[in-house]
Amino acid sequence: MPVFGMNAKDDPQLLDTRRATLINNYLVLGAAHMDKRGGSILDFNTGDSNVVELSGDFQNNYHIQAYGTKVRAWDTVNKLFIDIKTNFSANSGWSGDRYGDYFFVNNNVDGLWRINQSIGFTKASPWVGNVTVWIQKASGGVNVGDSIYQASSGASGVVTAILYGTTGGGYQIVTINSVAGAFTVANGITGGTLVSGSPLAFNFFAAGQIITGGTSGAKAVALEQSTSSVAALGAISGTFINGETLTTTNGITATATSSLGFTITQVAGAPLASKFGIIGTRAILIGLATDIAGYNYSVADTSGNPPFTDWSISTGINGGGAGSNRNGGQAYDVALIGDTIFIGQAKGWYAFKISQTALADNTGAAVSSKYDQPVNAVRDFAVFRCVMTHAGLIVHNTAGIFRLVSLGQMNIPYSEQWECLTDDLGPNYFNDVNFATSDLTLDYTRGFIFSTIAKTSNVNNLVLAIKVNIETGQTSNVKNGATSLLTGWNIRRFVNVASGIYGTSAAIGQRYALFVGQNDLGSTIHTEYTQELPLGLGNVFKLGVFKAGAFMSPASLLKISFDTYDEYYHFRPRRRGYTWVVSNKYISSPSGWGKSGFGTTGWSGGSSASGLVPDETGANVKLRQLTRAILRFESDDAADHTLRWFIADSVITKQVRVRTLNQTT
Repeated sequence: MPVFGMNAKDDPQLLDTRRATLINNYLVLGAAHMDKRGGSILDFNTGDSNVVELSGDFQNNYHIQAYGTKVRAWDTVNKLFIDIKTNFSANSGWSGDRYGDYFFVNNNVDGLWRINQSIGFTKASPWVGNVTVWIQKASGGVNVGDSIYQASSGASGVVTAILYGTTGGGYQIVTINSVAGAFTVANGITGGTLVSGSPLAFNFFAAGQIITGGTSGAKAVALEQSTSSVAALGAISGTFINGETLTTTNGITATATSSLGFTITQVAGAPLASKFGIIGTRAILIGLATDIAGYNYSVADTSGNPPFTDWSISTGINGGGAGSNRNGGQAYDVALIGDTIFIGQAKGWYAFKISQTALADNTGAAVSSKYDQPVNAVRDFAVFRCVMTHAGLIVHNTAGIFRLVSLGQMNIPYSEQWECLTDDLGPNYFNDVNFATSDLTLDYTRGFIFSTIAKTSNVNNLVLAIKVNIETGQTSNVKNGATSLLTGWNIRRFVNVASGIYGTSAAIGQRYALFVGQNDLGSTIHTEYTQELPLGLGNVFKLGVFKAGAFMSPASLLKISFDTYDEYYHFRPRRRGYTWVVSNKYISSPSGWGKSGFGTTGWSGGSSASGLVPDETGANVKLRQLTRAILRFESDDAADHTLRWFIADSVITKQVRVRTLNQTT
């Protein structure tokens, strides 16, 4: 069986047995190991006609879905949708990504929005026992033992602990006790060295505090200071219950007024753009409404919540920035390779680094400043999609699928090292491919890049399975770029999570779990492998004994056929055909070491992990007067199998004596 994948570029007569002319719905895993792909099952149906354009893994068993005018959460455990916001404007598409306990969604009309999980609560009376106070101030502050007083309410108390902040500008979070009267929010207070002090909130959930449900035992961390009746939560474990008592690690108690829900907030400072991405500790927007080739990245995340609220441009090392590669045209996608930011565009690509330099101010002191350092700008094929994996940066363009393994080496100016993964498909294979809605993902378990594209269609109708050698130092007998075709799937977007690979439909509002079972939504899977037998050129052959080996299941039904050309080059498709069903007779109830029953797995029992058993078949095909012969393996069933090997015996009988050239001079 082939380890080089399929080859549509070269003359099949010149190929050896490592190559094939068509591999349909098989995964090339190794020598004598070509697996029929798994099937697909329905994961969810949105009930809407819009295609799901953004589908991403979030926390606490939720996946975020965005399509049309809706953003919803899919509960993967209870199998139901939760609406987050369903009245967005009509737009041209969604992008987004998870960042820690937040998920960001973006479209080019409504802009960038931030999603987090939250819980509603009502605070217990703050005037009994310890009271947490958030004090806003211009300067100064309070220390333990200071008394504070509010003239408007007449309330007073004594500071017993400092939870956050010092005596300076900004704010302090303190604990007070011995409270007399009732403080009010936003009215002036005095005490210690406070200047222009006023309380912002009492007994709120402070950022970083652990919240515990008194009945459920569920726990979470408060992501932000909660001044209202909703707390943003992260690191969630368990299920909070409406009505239970919530307690924080600093002793604040409240009553839950809801179960866990979702809050969505617009990121007011972010520009309108067509694509959102995460680049390390920053977020980036590309394809700006004001400049289709432009980008704007946020101020770096320094562990404050919520992240990516500031998109202002500055020269500080953690500041935001913006730029444009105008010759590249529309910016389509962005990825981070090392410390280099790679942007795919309509007319090529652009790469830059966020660098820093030390300058001297007017006193001679060193001042750090950042700038965007260009690495390379290439006017080339359009780059529609790029994704960084531990197999390298994988790039879709109109010439095929490439891997960028190195970029911007310091000792080689403008260095770049590319590897074309689809070279054997031939230079014209992608001429009729529409990449506008393409997507890429890496199957870490099997070691494949899966690419969904639209070939001779406006809707994605084909998946390329491209083998890549991933782990450094490991060798493989499967060529980098060994490619096969996965048909029968119309995938718009891949979702790669710990539980497996999913794909959203390119035609309707559905999502499927992929490589599950042995049928596609109840329909059989068609497989086909074709290879021209290397009989040589210029001779007439006789094909005799043919043998093949495979791992098969009881329900497997393979068809083997031969297309032939006779000595006059007349073509006869499927001139000889055979069927292959498993012939092994395994005992049905094995026992003991080294025993295995049909369709079961035992200790050293000869069965694969999927329950397949080895089988061999053969026949004397007795095909004569051949100049060429093409072998086909085909199946249309809902059973698993693995093709292992084949051999064909041929004998030269004479030389070809066809003469069709007419002498003219």
